[in-house]
Amino acid sequence: MRLSYVAELHRHLPPPTLAVLDFDMPVLNGCATAQRLQADPDLVGIRLIAIAALLDERSSARAWDSYAT
Repeated sequence: MRLSYVAELHRHLPPPTLAVLDFDMPVLNGCATAQRLQADPDLVGIRLIAIAALLDERSSARAWDSYAT
């Protein structure tokens, strides 16, 4: 799903309060998606939950940096 689609839905529906993102998604992973959401003034207030099957120490730190607001 493109973020422009989410932004378009946001204009017609109450804003979402929560998004669950998979840290290990292909193409646009959870960290990149979180950064894009936080950069969009209309979507910045969405709380984010990250899920992943496996995280090493470096990936865990990157996730915290990406998801922290």
